[in-house]
Amino acid sequence: MSDVNQLNFTELFLNLSSELNNEGDRTVAVLLAAHLDYLLESLVATNLAVDADEVRDLLLKGGNAPLTTFSSRINAAYCFGLLSKDEWRDLHQIRDVRNKFAHQLVGISLSSTSIADKCRSLKLSQVNESVKDPRACLIKAGVRLMVTISIRISNKNHVLNPDSDYGIEETHV
Repeated sequence: MSDVNQLNFTELFLNLSSELNNEGDRTVAVLLAAHLDYLLESLVATNLAVDADEVRDLLLKGGNAPLTTFSSRINAAYCFGLLSKDEWRDLHQIRDVRNKFAHQLVGISLSSTSIADKCRSLKLSQVNESVKDPRACLIKAGVRLMVTISIRISNKNHVLNPDSDYGIEETHV
């Protein structure tokens, strides 16, 4: 993907939505997680220093960088006040779903009990309505997270109110 400063988020979401509608469960889980991982990298990089490329080189890229995994980026963004607790939890659930698909080669779908339960437990899929279909839950929560993170990348230098649900109330620094 291109540099976040050159990235057209609307184009990203339209392309992803088109891809998700035509793909199987494994691809949906992996694509959502990959896009979220990329956006978390950009969120951390743009909120830590004036030179986001330097942050990427020191913390986010390369063999010795401490924030190279999806899990470490989720935790760092939460600890830096860039994610709410529900967003942090949902991102880890999406990561778990992705990992199940990555490591179990056959006999797995979003309808598998353990995965379906994880998808249905995604808080951001249940905002303003109750969604039961695991695929719809995963996509809805994933897209909500992508939109939220993208907005935060565009509006860098903010800290979340830790007491707000879904990180809605923000304080700019």
